Amino acid sequence: MDTISFISSLRQQALLLGDYNAYRQMCSRRLAKLRKKLGRVNDLRKKDQKPAPVTAEDVMKDPLYTRLLIYPSERAWAHAMHMKSFTADSPDTVSPELRGHIRSRLAKAASYAKQIRQLYSTPGSNASDVDIIEAAAYATSLLGALAFEKGHWDDALREFAVSRVCYDALLVSGGKNGEVYKEFLTSTVEPSIRYSAYQNGISRTVDIGVLARQFFPKEAEKELVEGLKRVHSGVFGEAATGEAMEGVEQALLVTEVDWRGRRAPVEEADIAVALGVAKKAEEELGRVLDGKKAGSGSGGKRTAEDFDGVLAAWQECVDETKKAIDKAHGEGVSGADPRLQNLQLIYTYVNYGLIGWRVGRNRIMAEEIEKGLREAEEVQGGKVKELVVLYDAILQSLDQIVELPGVAADEDFFQEIEAKRGLFAALRCSAIAPSHLATNTRNTLALYHRALTHITTSLPRLPSSSSTTKLDISTTDAQSLKSHLQALVTRYIALIQLQDYIQKTQRDSPAIHAPLIDTLGTYNEKIVFENLVPVNNGVEPVPVKPVFFDIAWNFVGYPVKGEEKKVEVQKKKEERAQTKKVGFLGGLFGR
Repeated sequence: MDTISFISSLRQQALLLGDYNAYRQMCSRRLAKLRKKLGRVNDLRKKDQKPAPVTAEDVMKDPLYTRLLIYPSERAWAHAMHMKSFTADSPDTVSPELRGHIRSRLAKAASYAKQIRQLYSTPGSNASDVDIIEAAAYATSLLGALAFEKGHWDDALREFAVSRVCYDALLVSGGKNGEVYKEFLTSTVEPSIRYSAYQNGISRTVDIGVLARQFFPKEAEKELVEGLKRVHSGVFGEAATGEAMEGVEQALLVTEVDWRGRRAPVEEADIAVALGVAKKAEEELGRVLDGKKAGSGSGGKRTAEDFDGVLAAWQECVDETKKAIDKAHGEGVSGADPRLQNLQLIYTYVNYGLIGWRVGRNRIMAEEIEKGLREAEEVQGGKVKELVVLYDAILQSLDQIVELPGVAADEDFFQEIEAKRGLFAALRCSAIAPSHLATNTRNTLALYHRALTHITTSLPRLPSSSSTTKLDISTTDAQSLKSHLQALVTRYIALIQLQDYIQKTQRDSPAIHAPLIDTLGTYNEKIVFENLVPVNNGVEPVPVKPVFFDIAWNFVGYPVKGEEKKVEVQKKKEERAQTKKVGFLGGLFGR
């Protein structure tokens, strides 16, 4: 019948609507449509008419009859959550009337959920063991919420314990609703169990699964116990919780952490479980990387996706520790309290673990890019940018380590981090240097020289190590990097000196220009007047084809017979015209 799955889909729609009141109205509309569809509409002419009860025979005939109880239950729950959202900012100033109204809505929701459980437990409903367990988990979670709101911590712990054990059994049984069960566990049930246990004075080192099995009322829930055992025979065993949630075994729970010689007990069970998950994720990542290094992985190429699991696990450790610290501050715990000091030490430890794996991921990605650049025939600008971005991220991560609590006071550790920062700064400079080779060799030399300066100052302070994972740096690799940078600096100093010598030689040697007469077809910005035409340059070839003589014939004036007499007569006429006197009127009229 998928009761939990249906309720989860409804609440997901509530998240999309963004308002519990809108979710409440949606449940009312759907309830009205369902009643009309099933013929359960009330007669408006009759006052105070109660709806006909849903029976087991109705559920067996059509499972939709169950929703006649689910919709009003969720409507009442949404109404309670809507009113409770107004009290989130100032819970201490809630009026007794509003608090009582919230409790009455939760009680109404729990009453409908109890009816669903009773229907499924009736033999005539044709419900399976899984359906009965889902109904029990839903009903007890609402009963626990009601007891939680009333401040009855024993009742709340007992009801949520039943809900937790039911969800554990459903998880182990498998099925398509595993993620839905986990969502209900992590969002509502487990935080409520932890807070109720805290109010009852139970130690935080006790695991939630142990608490759930301890407070489960086996005598009052005999039929449910039998159904749980049929679904999962080991539901009340010691390892049930470990199988249900993330596969974490009790042996993986971390009870103590060691940070640079200081030990801190892990008193929070959530932090202990998260640390156990992180250790297991590290082991899994080690196997994956070893397999790819041996060539048995997908092409042997390490990718960023390989680190997603371990990074998520360490991030969960950080979140749980930060939550515990905030909770301690909220309770008024002073900074000198040993419990808060241990949490601060654990916070530094888990943050260092998270940052270390981030750096390890970026280092492996940078190694893959450098390998591709070495195999390429020319410098690839895009790959160089990616490499520089990775080294920038590593340097930012190292800066975050320095800001962690207690790191700045540890002088030796601070110097170690600064030395590692210098090494990665040297790698960053050496990655940028080749991109300037085509435009300015001096910039390339300056970057290599800066990288050599970083590694020279950092190498004496680096701790001796042979590992290259996370933040560990091999001293052999660091020494090899220094030798390589020294060779590059020497090489580019010689190259720049050779370029300077060539430029000086070209500048001092006399310029040899072609004669100006031979370059009239081109524009010369600077004319050398000492070389206008060639002088005494020997015999040069000239064009001698007949066509040139034919063209020259048109421009040569050869003598013609009788031409000389005509020229003399013309000259005499011109002389007479110049000496002829012309009167005033003749000159006026052009005669």
